[in-house]
This record gives sequence, structure tokens and C-alpha cells, in this order.
Amino acid sequence: MKTHDEFSDYYADLLDGRYDCVDRIVLNGYFALGQQGGGFRYWWRQLTGSDATLDQDHVTGMAGRFSRRVHAYAKRRHIPLRHCDPGVRKHELAEQYRPQDPTFTGVFLILVAKAPALVWEVTKSAGGVPHLRRKTPWPYVNHYHFHILDKDWGHLTVKVSGHPPFGLQVLLNGHEWVERRARKRAVPVAKDAANGDFCKVTGIVTTGSSSPSIPTRSRSTMTPGASSWGRRPWPPSTRSSAASSTSRRSACPPSAR
Repeated sequence: MKTHDEFSDYYADLLDGRYDCVDRIVLNGYFALGQQGGGFRYWWRQLTGSDATLDQDHVTGMAGRFSRRVHAYAKRRHIPLRHCDPGVRKHELAEQYRPQDPTFTGVFLILVAKAPALVWEVTKSAGGVPHLRRKTPWPYVNHYHFHILDKDWGHLTVKVSGHPPFGLQVLLNGHEWVERRARKRAVPVAKDAANGDFCKVTGIVTTGSSSPSIPTRSRSTMTPGASSWGRRPWPPSTRSSAASSTSRRSACPPSAR
């Protein structure tokens, strides 16, 4: 960083160094075909073979099956699953379940909480042709927060809507990324337990290639490890490619509600 803030300049004699770090990175993912009624209908035909089952009961039933699959996945893998009341700070709760094994990677906790999401309402014309309309305002539906330990990004979260078209968010922590890069370079770091900020960093060079700050390229493009969590079907399964097609998402926000 070439530009220094006035506070740091004033206390420069008391500082051992500086670091530049993004705190939170939130990537919005969405299934492109599912954002418009025509696209959703096309996807449904590709998934089931026809429009015959495209009605409100079957669309709602898909959300129910998704929920049952998440619960079955958690039970089979012995992953804790907790339903959260409004106002619960889910990331702080997840830290209580964080594995102590430093080599652990994968899902270690699933939290369920309600949040607004795109939900389609399906009606049929007199001739039996399905008509899709977005529910407005967006209703509150269950979202599934998969808390993951990744080898590059540390504690990250994949938040998936439980209703088709299954929008998602990938939530990354820049401090976790910098900490892991620093430890790979044998740079001692200590973090504040209350907010996760660095309170002691030894040996960081603030300007130059040896600083473990997030590079510009990584701010706009996720590393392959973090990106793979957003591309896979949720919950992870071995089902057919047609059933998992919702995992191929764009990383830009859809049109406004």
C-alpha cells in the first residue's frame, strides 16, 4: 500500500508494520435459467422430460426433498445440523463447532435459518399450460448454511436457498486467507478472539512481494479451492447430472427484485 492513513502515519514510530486485507468477501451465485419463467420451464422439461409435473405441489415438493436430503446427508456424515432463531449470529455459533484438527477440510456444520429468496408460484391455464409468477415480496424460506474448512480460505460458508431455483452465496473471510498464507511462509500471527482481526503480526513487509495480503487478481476471482464449493451440487451427492444442473451458476447478481 502506497497510501497511508493519517492515524498510522501519526503512530508510525510505534508500528512494526502494516497489512492490507479484505475483511469479508460475499459472492452471489444464481442459476441463470431459473431467474425467468420461460427459463425455469425449459429447465423443468430438461429435468423431468415434460411440463406434466410443473405445478405448485411438485415445485414445493422439490424444496421438501432438498430439505430431507440435507438432513440425511448430515446424519450420514455425522455433521451437526442446527435450526437458528432470528438474530442468531451464525458465524460466531459455528466457531463453537470448528474442528480442532488442523488438517480437517470439508463441511463441519450445517445451520438452517430463514431469509428472503426468489420463489416461483405456478398456476395452470384452462388448457393446462403452466404459468409462472414470482412471489412478491420475496418470502422468507429456509436457507442452509454449510460451514466449511477450506485449505486456502479457512472457515467459509456456502448459503443455499432451500427452494428452486436454489440461489446461493459464498461467504469468505480475507483474514483467514491472509493467516493461512502467512503461516505457509512461517510468519507468526495472532488474532483477536473477539473479532478475528490481527493483533500481532511479526515479519510482514507492507509493500512488496513478501506481504501475504490478498492480491488484486484474487479479489475478483476466487481460488480454485473456494470456487469449487460454489459450483458443486448442494448437498453433495452422486445423483445424475440433470438433477445437479442447478450447481452451474453465474457469479453476478441477478436482476433486481
